[in-house]
Amino acid sequence: MLACMARHLSQSHVQAMGCWAMVNFSLQADYKAQLLQEEALPLILRALQTHGNHQEVQFRGLFALINFVVPEEPPQEKDSFVEVI
Repeated sequence: MLACMARHLSQSHVQAMGCWAMVNFSLQADYKAQLLQEEALPLILRALQTHGNHQEVQFRGLFALINFVVPEEPPQEKDSFVEVI
């Protein structure tokens, strides 16, 4: 997928589909880590810059970026209680 995006930068449909695939893959921690290691973020940014007026690329690229920065699990809140004296 990443190699395809790199080879077909001028094809907005390929960029939109690649970003959409990353939206879904980035929901799994292992896949997210692998994509980050394989330099997925620069590909998303290049797609966004190259296709600045293409709504699907913009939406899917931004959605992918959001998934990369959102933690897998929300932080656990500590149990709170009021101590009565």
